[in-house]
Amino acid sequence: MIKIIAAITDDGLFGQSNGILPWKCKEDLNFFYSQIEGKTCILGNSTYKTLPRLVKSLVSELIVIGNSIKVEDWKSYLTYLEEMEDEIVILGGKSIIKQCLPYSDQLILSKIHKRSLKPLLNPLDFIYFPELALASKVLPVNSVLSASENHVTSLYNLRKYYENVRHVVENPVQDR
Repeated sequence: MIKIIAAITDDGLFGQSNGILPWKCKEDLNFFYSQIEGKTCILGNSTYKTLPRLVKSLVSELIVIGNSIKVEDWKSYLTYLEEMEDEIVILGGKSIIKQCLPYSDQLILSKIHKRSLKPLLNPLDFIYFPELALASKVLPVNSVLSASENHVTSLYNLRKYYENVRHVVENPVQDR
C-alpha cells in the first residue's frame, strides 16, 4: 500500500519556501507521527532537511530523493518498493507528491483551519498546492480519521479514482 500524507489550508497553502510549516496544530502533528511510525517513508531532499529529529527516529527507513537518488519511472519504483514493504508513505515535498499521486493507493489529507496559521508570516514565502485543494473537493471522502477545532484529516481512495480516470481515457465514448 502506498499512502501520501499531506496538509493544506482551504485555499491550498502547503508550506513555506524555508521548509517551516506555516501553522501550528499539535493535534495534526500527533496524528502525522502516528501514521509514519515504523513505516518506510519517501521524501525529497529539501523536506528531509527540515524534518524534526523525532520524525527521523520514528520511521523504520527514510528514502531521500534528491542529489544521489533520482527516479525516472515512479510507477516502477513504487511497485518495486511495494514488493518489499507492506506500506510506503510519501511525505513530500510538493514535487514528489505530484509525481506519486497517480500511483498511490490513499491520500491522507489534513485541512488546517486558518486560525492555526502562525502570526507574522511572509506571504511571499508561501507555497500553494492547488491540486491537493481541488482533490479534496472532487474526491469522495472515505472516512474522517482525525478532527479538532483546528483541523480535519480525511482519507481518500486514490487507486479507485485513478482506475476510473484511466478507464474513461482508454475507453472513450464513440460518436455513432
